[in-house]
Amino acid sequence: MIVTVMLFIPLVLLIALVAVPKVRAMRLKRVGIKVKGRCVSISQDDNASIASIEYSINGAAFLHQTNPSYVLPIAKGDKVDLVYDPRNPKKARVADWLDGEPGGRFFTWGMVVLELIFLVPQILWVVKISG
Repeated sequence: MIVTVMLFIPLVLLIALVAVPKVRAMRLKRVGIKVKGRCVSISQDDNASIASIEYSINGAAFLHQTNPSYVLPIAKGDKVDLVYDPRNPKKARVADWLDGEPGGRFFTWGMVVLELIFLVPQILWVVKISG
């Protein structure tokens, strides 16, 4: 029983950290509305940068913060195209990043490699003990 559970831990992580954001991005591509925003600040630490982008819809102001990224092709004051969810305008993404954020491919491939590192040996072990 515990072996079966162990087989699915990396799979659950892959789904939660990679698949769910991809599905959300696909939905935004389908139903989202484009709006212009302006980068009002960039916060940085040793590991990553986060851009804060201000945008308004029908006179209401919103603030979108990008996910932490090692590569941030936005500077303070830049105009940025965003796509927001019409059902919840607080949910927005940078339009150019709907197919993947800068630096995000490293994370996606990293998760795939981790999945293979954990899952393949466990499957081989289960086949060996049940065979």
